[in-house]
Amino acid sequence: IKNIGEAAVDEIIQARKEKGKFESFLDFLYKVDLRSVNRKVIESLIKCGAFDSFKTGRAALNHNLDTMLEYTNKRKESEMFGQTSLFDNSEETQLPQLRLEEVEEWPQMDNLKNEKELLGYYFSGHPLDKYKKIWKKSTNIDLSDTEHLSTDRKYTILGMINDVRVIQTRKGKPMAFVQFEDFNGTIELVVFSRIWEEKGTLIQKDGISGFSGKIDLSRDTPKFIVDDVLPPENLKKVKTSEVHIKINRDICREDELVSFREYLMDFLGNCTVFLHLPSGNPEKDTVIKASGQIKLEPSGPVLESIKEYPYIEDVWTA
Repeated sequence: IKNIGEAAVDEIIQARKEKGKFESFLDFLYKVDLRSVNRKVIESLIKCGAFDSFKTGRAALNHNLDTMLEYTNKRKESEMFGQTSLFDNSEETQLPQLRLEEVEEWPQMDNLKNEKELLGYYFSGHPLDKYKKIWKKSTNIDLSDTEHLSTDRKYTILGMINDVRVIQTRKGKPMAFVQFEDFNGTIELVVFSRIWEEKGTLIQKDGISGFSGKIDLSRDTPKFIVDDVLPPENLKKVKTSEVHIKINRDICREDELVSFREYLMDFLGNCTVFLHLPSGNPEKDTVIKASGQIKLEPSGPVLESIKEYPYIEDVWTA
């Protein structure tokens, strides 16, 4: 967690071992050494959700932190000098009751931004959660697996815009490079002048938009060349038409191929099947279109079942 060093971590673990489970946020402050676990450390723990189990909102803890630190320090000072232990029943020496100011809880998007900044990833949710159903039915690219992307296909993506960098072309027109993220990964979008001038208002930092376009594989990392920009609710369902299966050459015996064909017949659907075999060129497979009698259902469980079959190296849809 950003801003939290080894000394603070060691102190928290040691305090829990020696003094028992932290029962509340105040109990946490009381049990740890606040010289090692300082205000900056505690603030970072609040913002990343480390105290969520205590059922007090992050905004309330952060807003009242100074008050609670002052209260805890006074309590520790009183006990150090024996006041509370000697006069536990004396109203004059009791610390006043701690009252927390009520504040409005931070928006979920702010919580997620804090988590991403401090943890490096989203923890309590994802900015795209409300669009997950649309994302599942309208996108046809898995950003966690870009190995099988094709420059000939048109793709649709839906996700969050993390950054927008606008530059001027040699002709003096604006274009943009956009850092894009969805549930599976990230990719840079290239928005040329015509699309930027027509649809640039839909491309805002921290906004969520849908994009259609093609993949550019001419550089070290894939780029997404944007053809159109759409609000999430305007995206249409994408139809999967192909299932690709990469097989090991060890399966290329007649008996093995017959067995594999019979296995595939349990998953019949509407998608054309393409078999990929290793060739002499490590950069390019030999691709064979399967018989029209073998068309598969492209659902996740079916693809996972095929992956588990012997000699199968990879399975994907297009």
